[in-house]
Amino acid sequence: MHPALSLILFTTLSGAGFGLCFWTGVLATRQEGWVTASAGLVAIILSTTGLLCSVFHLRQPTRAWRSFSQWRSSWLSREALLAPVALILVLALVLAAVQDSHVTGVLGWITALLAIATVLATSMIYTQLRAIAAWNSWRTPLLFVAFSMSSGYYLMLFVWNLSVIVLPTDRAQVNIPVEQAALLAAILAPAAQLAQFVWWHYRDAFRYGMSSTESATGLGGLGSVRMLEPPHTGASYLTSEMGYTIARRHALKLRWISVFFCTAIPLSICLWLGEGIVGATLSSLMIVVAHVTGIIIARWLFFAESRHTVMLYYRS
Repeated sequence: MHPALSLILFTTLSGAGFGLCFWTGVLATRQEGWVTASAGLVAIILSTTGLLCSVFHLRQPTRAWRSFSQWRSSWLSREALLAPVALILVLALVLAAVQDSHVTGVLGWITALLAIATVLATSMIYTQLRAIAAWNSWRTPLLFVAFSMSSGYYLMLFVWNLSVIVLPTDRAQVNIPVEQAALLAAILAPAAQLAQFVWWHYRDAFRYGMSSTESATGLGGLGSVRMLEPPHTGASYLTSEMGYTIARRHALKLRWISVFFCTAIPLSICLWLGEGIVGATLSSLMIVVAHVTGIIIARWLFFAESRHTVMLYYRS
């Protein structure tokens, strides 16, 4: 599939934003209200930016409002409905946290559940496509949720450290042991990377799924089947959008670059954090930048390496 920049930014930024929504909701009662408010506002900005990127992928963005109408059958419509509801709840959580309301805890958990539901709806847009075997698996939702959780948590770490610098000390308190926070940070990147390795293994094993030129023509019993002539001599929408190809050696190189940025760098920084609050803030920022960079590379491969079954028709 053609790796459109708008879709890469959409899935990466919205995933990180809703991941931050999740952690903001779960930890709402374990940190000062102003920290929750700061994290919630960052989550809203990131998620909204990602959703706006998806609009640019539409051939006619002015008709984006129609995506809300098919919620009974379309995962795109379900995501379009869940996303604004989740963001409204995040905004409500921000206001409740600042006012130290007694509903903060309950509202936080509802927000967290809706944030995860939105990420799952996004992943199901691709999972439901049976013609792309690499996507049509439970591994795709697992991949999206894993990266959303890891990137969202690293953003949360950055907000925690930055809040100590920006906010007054009595407003920047986080009631979570440093050892627990660091341990979770060190676990999430390898866990997300494991989900990516599982997805890559499945993709390599089932490039076109169970279909083949032999099964499509019914001539498999006679041996290998190939086209006598190409379907047409020029490029078309199918060959440009569905037939994007990348050399295996380049894909393998990009995979390892993704692993380096997504996991190796964050894990190394987690094991060696900078001294003092300024050092910790810079370290957490480096983790966010490296991890998100690795996700962008992996997400580019998510589209570039996937093969639509229709491309069996164009193979010589």
